[in-house]
Amino acid sequence: MAYNDLREWITALEKAGELKRIRSEVDPVLEVAEITDRVSKGAAKKYGRPGGPALLFENVKGANGVPLLINPCVALCLSAEQIPGGPPTITSSQTRVVAT
Repeated sequence: MAYNDLREWITALEKAGELKRIRSEVDPVLEVAEITDRVSKGAAKKYGRPGGPALLFENVKGANGVPLLINPCVALCLSAEQIPGGPPTITSSQTRVVAT
């Protein structure tokens, strides 16, 4: 199964239990990295391997309402059998740099 866009992929991750939404405001400089690191290390302790769920930060300070998705590929690689169709194929024409 192919996904038409990132929204469909996020929905598939959520249905498979491989997505956690973070609704609290987070600072993109240090908080996002710290939360991601803790979740990944927590998964390593729990399952004996790094990874954990994809994280969707919905309220990133200074991002003007643009959400941030972290770790979607790790989540899919560790549970690809749970997600119909596997990961979406992303081409270079579908990507863009939003910050440098």
